[in-house]
Amino acid sequence: MAVHAAARQPAFYTTLGVPDSFDGRFELLVMHAQLVLRRLRAEGKDGADLAQRLFDILTGHFDEALRAIGVGDMGVGKRIKVMTSAFYGRLSAYDAGLDAREPTVLREALRRNLYGTVPDIGDANLEAVRAYVEATQQRLTERSFDAIKAGDGLFPDAAVYRPDGDWSRSDTVDIA
Repeated sequence: MAVHAAARQPAFYTTLGVPDSFDGRFELLVMHAQLVLRRLRAEGKDGADLAQRLFDILTGHFDEALRAIGVGDMGVGKRIKVMTSAFYGRLSAYDAGLDAREPTVLREALRRNLYGTVPDIGDANLEAVRAYVEATQQRLTERSFDAIKAGDGLFPDAAVYRPDGDWSRSDTVDIA
């Protein structure tokens, strides 16, 4: 799944300061899913159907991840509920950030969520991830519904968006 592959790009963890932890991986998965779900809203019923399938796959992934870290049967349901609630909160926060005219709204949503467990994340990291998110949104807007369904070329290479680099280039490469 393209969303999962994008969220697992090493640059997020090695260069951009996202914690390589259960929480950090969850936050990246949600951030990427939000961008695809946002794009699917423009596709009417077909988009809504695909969005529901994506959501179902993600919650199934949450279940598998919890079991992999040793959460027992009795605790999985409760934890899935918490994760789903967090997921919806992130969708709302990132939508508000992307809809705002001020880039600080998205940056602050990223600070609270993606970097919520990182006490001193630098502004350069936040700006690089904000640029990545906006570039991804633009890329998804330009992709056809068939390309979205196929998962083709949906996400740029996060390694281009370094806190100390010139990521303003438009010649980013696909990760797929």
